[in-house]
Amino acid sequence: MKPLFVGFGQQAFEYAKVFKFLDIEITSVLVRDIKKKNKILSKFKVKNIYNDLDLALKENKFNCIFIFLPWNKIEKKILYILKKTNKTIYSEKPIALSTKKLTEINQYVKRKNRKLFILYNRRYYSTYSYIKKKIKNSDFEITAHIPEKKSYVIKNIDKKLNGKIKFHLTSHWVDFFTSLFGLRIINFTKKLKNFYFKLDGKSKNNIISIKYDDEGFIKANFNIKKQKYKFKTLEKVYKKDNSSNRFNLLMNENKINKFKPGILNLAKALKNKEKIILPETKDLIKIYKYLEKLPY
Repeated sequence: MKPLFVGFGQQAFEYAKVFKFLDIEITSVLVRDIKKKNKILSKFKVKNIYNDLDLALKENKFNCIFIFLPWNKIEKKILYILKKTNKTIYSEKPIALSTKKLTEINQYVKRKNRKLFILYNRRYYSTYSYIKKKIKNSDFEITAHIPEKKSYVIKNIDKKLNGKIKFHLTSHWVDFFTSLFGLRIINFTKKLKNFYFKLDGKSKNNIISIKYDDEGFIKANFNIKKQKYKFKTLEKVYKKDNSSNRFNLLMNENKINKFKPGILNLAKALKNKEKIILPETKDLIKIYKYLEKLPY
């Protein structure tokens, strides 16, 4: 791997730390202010630093691209980058801020046979892979609850996110569960301040509920065969001990490695040329049409 980083904010920094640990050379970086970023980029021994996107793409000193632009800039640049290179692209979220824009991007990707993956790195959690193996060839039932702290996000991250939280954050959480269990959203209902996505599958009780400005954290309960498991946050998975009737912690993602969860497993998979399990635009279209129904 010889990636070009487009943007170098906090998320790019998290990836850069992992790449350095795995001896993956970040060949090129595009930033707005070279002087401001020069010191930190020198720590990662970046050879080529640009503040001109066209020049970075034209010189072609990379074999893949990672896009780490601000959340509201990605959909404005992604098609342009796709048209200028046929290299594989890994983009931060949100890839688009509407189903219409996502469909436009997807149509171009499909027509030109481009490789574009979205960095939903939680698909590379060890908790995710553990449960994925457990449900193989098994009947299961899943109920999940996603509380989005709307006021906090708007106040502390960006007030412009109001109305777009569903694409930037909620999409990631919904994708975690639908891809983990291989289910599709088939219905949408609203009761009071709660929103419910009904999922397909053998069980009639497969549900993802979403509430904005709710307290607590993401949690889920699921039955696999006769065994009960649960998530308390996506980083912790528990298994029920039937003799004591208590749930015992099986895995804590935050203690598995010193890096931001998911990124190390993802980077290892990319380095080792393993099959990529990140979503593509065609995968997200399936949930975007339901996300459009959410208000925030």
